[in-house]
Amino acid sequence: MRDDILTRPMKDAIRRSGYLMEQRLVPLIESFGYKATPNQRFQDSETGEVREVDVFAISAVAVSIRRTEFVFPILLIACKNLQCPLVFFTQKEIRMDYFLGDFQISGMPQDIATKRGQSKRIDDFLNLEKFHHYYRTGHIASQFCAVYEGKHQAGGNRSQHAPFEAGHLVGGRIDLLKDFYTLARAVEAQKRDHAKGFDFRATDDAINLQCYYPIFLTSGPLVECFVGERSPRYRRVHRVGFLLRYVSASETKECRIDVVDQQGVRPLLETIQKESDKVAKQIGRQRRLASESVIAFGRKLRKRNSTFRLSYVCGEQEL
Repeated sequence: MRDDILTRPMKDAIRRSGYLMEQRLVPLIESFGYKATPNQRFQDSETGEVREVDVFAISAVAVSIRRTEFVFPILLIACKNLQCPLVFFTQKEIRMDYFLGDFQISGMPQDIATKRGQSKRIDDFLNLEKFHHYYRTGHIASQFCAVYEGKHQAGGNRSQHAPFEAGHLVGGRIDLLKDFYTLARAVEAQKRDHAKGFDFRATDDAINLQCYYPIFLTSGPLVECFVGERSPRYRRVHRVGFLLRYVSASETKECRIDVVDQQGVRPLLETIQKESDKVAKQIGRQRRLASESVIAFGRKLRKRNSTFRLSYVCGEQEL
């Protein structure tokens, strides 16, 4: 069989694409105990359009060895084989999820009934602000740009470098902002698929939570620009926290996204692993309270319509 079917230009085209990048990423992710799937498709619930994320990965952390109860960390990853720098304009974070974006969780329990007859949302119950990396980065970005070489002007001197440009559309074909929107939509779709699997007619007290980590991976340099009250300061980094604000179903939403370069992937996976273990352990320590909350709030949900139940399990409604 011939092994020279692909010419060098053909192989260069594959190298410039993100396919090899995705294939190298999969075994790294799976070394952390995930099952990774490249090119996972999902349906956008708002537009009906079929989209895809470059890599979908799921793992499971047991809450208790005596029961089949788990916390499922889920990675949704967009890969872009870029040569140009990505610059994220950061500000000092205010360590509150109201300003920094919610940690995305679906499943049950969404609320924990405390001993005093009150209730806490699951993220408050877990005290995520004390240990989750979303709230401990120092800086947060809500604006970014790619810096890439523009086109030569007609009649210009070809020996001179083309002017550089800054924007979201690289080479007239790579729409980076669209990639971020796709990650946010993927989180929504996965949460809804998870919520549809709950049967509120049963008296099941099983703890079943999925925690979502949307990630954008670039092969090019990652730069943080911090302005503050001084001149812009640029520094090379390997991870940036990005808060995407977008509109879905006429509602303004936020999605926190980790942006990493290839050096930043492994440290991020290590961080997510530690956080997932801590979430499962904290729930496990108070498993009885969590299980009782699943039953109690399940009874309340049976009195509500299916649309409300779906939104509640997605973490979008409060009882």
